Amino acid sequence: DIPVGKVTGVFHNETNKTWHFNDTDLVLESFDIMCLGVHQAAIKNSDGKYKLVSQHDLVKFFHKFEKALGLDKSLDDAGLAKEKSCTVVKESDVALFAFRRMEESENTALPVVDGSNQVVGTISVSDVRSLSTNNMDMVLKPVLEFLEGVHGESSAPVTCTSSTTVYSVIRDLVESFHRHVWLVNDDGKLIGCVSLTDIIDY
Repeated sequence: DIPVGKVTGVFHNETNKTWHFNDTDLVLESFDIMCLGVHQAAIKNSDGKYKLVSQHDLVKFFHKFEKALGLDKSLDDAGLAKEKSCTVVKESDVALFAFRRMEESENTALPVVDGSNQVVGTISVSDVRSLSTNNMDMVLKPVLEFLEGVHGESSAPVTCTSSTTVYSVIRDLVESFHRHVWLVNDDGKLIGCVSLTDIIDY
């Protein structure tokens, strides 16, 4: 009997705000907000109804302007191949621990790494959608076993290197519906990530 309003702000401060635009506002205005890490905004149409636009929508919209926007550049040339520390979970960690790590670090997804720091999977908040009262005990399983159990299979992680083009990263983000692509070195070890926010800011 808990009202849904009690959930706002529990996981991420973004849920305490609603960003909105009119459908006649310029696309660049929404870019200014999305560059700050806001994942979606409400668009008010002339008939008074609202639709949602997400970071994915913006990136997909500009996907076709590869040459004009310099999307054929490598991540390194575009200044997006920056090594940075990422919060990770080990493949031996249980899913519940992974979700707790997401909450603590305010991330919506985390890379799953093996003992050699190679990325072997991705767990995200969207994986919660596959849970119900019938399979809630799956959160006590190791991360990869959890992912395979709720999705029927364990999909390969989406990764890139410094030589990957911006266009390829956008394609992978759009096709996978992920918000992050994990940046790895030539040995396949995790060294950072490229997010939708990074792409929009670029």
